Amino acid sequence: MSSGRPNQELRYARRGRVRRRVYSGMLLFVVVAGLPIVAVPSLRLRLQTRFLSLRSALQGERQQPAPALAVVGENREPFPSEYERAQVPPIFPEKFKPAPARQPVQIVLGGSAAAPAAIPQTAAAGAPAAATQPAEESGSQQIQYRKGKTEQEAFDLLVNSSQPLAGMIKGSDPALKFQDWSAAAIGNDTYNVMVTFVQAQDNVVRQYIWTVKPMSKEVLPLNHYARSISR
Repeated sequence: MSSGRPNQELRYARRGRVRRRVYSGMLLFVVVAGLPIVAVPSLRLRLQTRFLSLRSALQGERQQPAPALAVVGENREPFPSEYERAQVPPIFPEKFKPAPARQPVQIVLGGSAAAPAAIPQTAAAGAPAAATQPAEESGSQQIQYRKGKTEQEAFDLLVNSSQPLAGMIKGSDPALKFQDWSAAAIGNDTYNVMVTFVQAQDNVVRQYIWTVKPMSKEVLPLNHYARSISR
């Protein structure tokens, strides 16, 4: 009994030494492998990324791809020539360029060819283009507005057929002042009658134009201003 006890104590001492050696080796490994990971940020980030990837794989989570980052000015090499886009030819050749805009229709007042005057562009904003071209369909590039016997008949027919116009001529609208009227023959028994008013506030000219047919007693508004009082 006395010889067995020392042997048992010897075995316990040997096991203790082996255990201390194993623990010391593990501690040394942790210190040697862990210090660079803690001290170097890139290694620490890589270890963290791998740990999160393993955890996501074990939990069955779908890992989102990391966004691609590019630092401005980091790549100073020239752009590869194989990735350059070829020059695309223009869709429309030179011969299909749009035609130049038409010249505005000239109007001669009073039948005098020495003083052509284009219709003034003083219409209010938003008015249709027809308000400044009274007879573009007449087949002539020049329309003569004048006052004569037949033109007077067309004007009288217009005034008698439109009560709003007659009231405006007499001064029913203080914002507009009657200035003048004239008419142009554009066809067989067809006249364009233009009545001109001036806005009292800013002296802007407004031209109201109708197409009048004295024989058939037909009166049709031609531009925006005429339509606005013919409704």
